[in-house]
Amino acid sequence: MGETGIYAQYAEHIPLFKDWTEDEVGNFLRRGKMQEVSNGQIIIERGKRGDTLYIVFSGIVDIFLGELPIAQCKVGEAFGMVSFLDRQQKHSATAVAGTSTVLLCAIDAK
Repeated sequence: MGETGIYAQYAEHIPLFKDWTEDEVGNFLRRGKMQEVSNGQIIIERGKRGDTLYIVFSGIVDIFLGELPIAQCKVGEAFGMVSFLDRQQKHSATAVAGTSTVLLCAIDAK
């Protein structure tokens, strides 16, 4: 089983893909890049520009405003949407892996 097949198993537990066919999920996974991040690793930093939408496939991502934790993204949840949709926007918060985490990174093709 290739990498896409392995991660397709994660996809069945993600609400975003609930009504998608296996082919649709596979096509989406092939367009993105899977990234494994370690506990404590910074994924995005407040004030910096980005072009990537992140979907949590496993683990937890903590969202901070300065040093204040303001949210957690769990399996199936996404972050980085504003910068993904408008690359002129800077990230409004910092995202840090709260555990060992697997992310699907969808990069804007503009």
